[in-house]
Amino acid sequence: MSQDQLSIQLETENRDILHRSRGKKILVSFSGGSDSVFVLLWLRSYFSPDLIQLIYFDHGVRSRSEIDAEIEHNYRFAKKMGVSLFVKKIPVALYQKKYKTSFETASRNLRLSLLTHYARIFSVSFVVMGHHLDDQCETFVSKLVKGLQSGYPGIRREDVLSSDCVIWRPLISLLKTTIVSTLERAGLSYVKDSSNNDRRHERNRIRLDLLPHFKSLNMNYQQAFKSFIDYQSASQQYFQYVLDPIFDLLKVDTQFIKLPIGTLAPLDEFIRQRVIVHCLKRFQEIQNRKYRLRVPGFRLSQVHVTKLSQAVQEQKKMVLQLSITEQVKLTNTHFICEEISKKNRVEYTMDLPAIPGCYVLVELGKKIRLDLLNYSDIDSLKSTGGIAYLSFDKIKEKPLYVRNRRPQDQFHPFGSSGSKSLKKYMIDKKIPAKHRQEVPLFFAGNTLVWVMGYQIHHDYQVTDLTNEVLKIEVCDA
Repeated sequence: MSQDQLSIQLETENRDILHRSRGKKILVSFSGGSDSVFVLLWLRSYFSPDLIQLIYFDHGVRSRSEIDAEIEHNYRFAKKMGVSLFVKKIPVALYQKKYKTSFETASRNLRLSLLTHYARIFSVSFVVMGHHLDDQCETFVSKLVKGLQSGYPGIRREDVLSSDCVIWRPLISLLKTTIVSTLERAGLSYVKDSSNNDRRHERNRIRLDLLPHFKSLNMNYQQAFKSFIDYQSASQQYFQYVLDPIFDLLKVDTQFIKLPIGTLAPLDEFIRQRVIVHCLKRFQEIQNRKYRLRVPGFRLSQVHVTKLSQAVQEQKKMVLQLSITEQVKLTNTHFICEEISKKNRVEYTMDLPAIPGCYVLVELGKKIRLDLLNYSDIDSLKSTGGIAYLSFDKIKEKPLYVRNRRPQDQFHPFGSSGSKSLKKYMIDKKIPAKHRQEVPLFFAGNTLVWVMGYQIHHDYQVTDLTNEVLKIEVCDA
């Protein structure tokens, strides 16, 4: 594709947004990689330098020398282009520890939170990102392998960031190879992020290990994926148009969304599920925009959607907890997505960094004592309701903490053949629903190792090969 053809394609695809953003200041998420360098060059054809503000995020996970070299390159390039750049460090590791989430989720939520904040500070209505068609394919495959059956299957060219700002991705239909070859022909340099080859991250595994298999089946698989995503997008737009009269009946507040149950019940199952998905997503968007810092919200599961739809059809009352702070409630009159009031929450997380050590879990009025023992010195390893013995050999390299349950928790009980959802485990153990949030759960890293009062994790039992034993004792404070 020639430079002229590429310019015409991009202008055609982005004509509407170019018209709306004309003469307005824009904020560009700028990493210095090939995609962000390319998008900045393209933007300079339409925006004067004083209207372009760059922001670089320092995730702090690579070597300091690599990050510093990258920042220096980006400052030089910004100066060459006549635009302003500022650097913002983001505490990814701290966010991961606090919210027990992945590096990718932590990074994304922090970036979006700060982009929303700085968009307000700089009074911009458009935040530009350099996502391209290969990113689109990675996102599509990620959602596909997770069993996505609802929602947009890829990345939109234009997305809502806040009530007065949108995300704009002008390169979303371009291949990475097109971007790179264009820069190389122009003799322009860009930085290469070494963490893009780190297979600990899901997107890297998809890009490095999975997508090459699609390419072996179809050299143009990216265009095939794009066609499918475009088709799904058109289908969703049609359903949105058809269902607008129903969505007009939604009562939307900062704390809840309500829809008359009589509106949902008569609908076809498929249509009813789409309305439920719309309500859940709308509620999720409201929650995301309420606070300066985005935190991990509930995961929209098809299992949830099906269960809710069946309950509506059967005219059953129910409460489905989506997360610690959010739930769906079906009453005789309404379908309600709402925040759980603080007085009804039992939410706690406490790190247990020192072993041996003694801690007080104020929320439940419990005292926790941790001791290290030699296997040979223990007469009995029989756990009781408030005492657990675990193999410290398997725990010592992992952070230990106690918290209450989360909707996606899994547990592999001692003596069982595999893991199950913690919810199913608690049902099997006949733990009353109203008390499940109060049960202390002890974690080593991301693994639930003891459901206090019940069982330990199968893989953390003490055996003849164990050297050190961790004794956890819980009693009233």
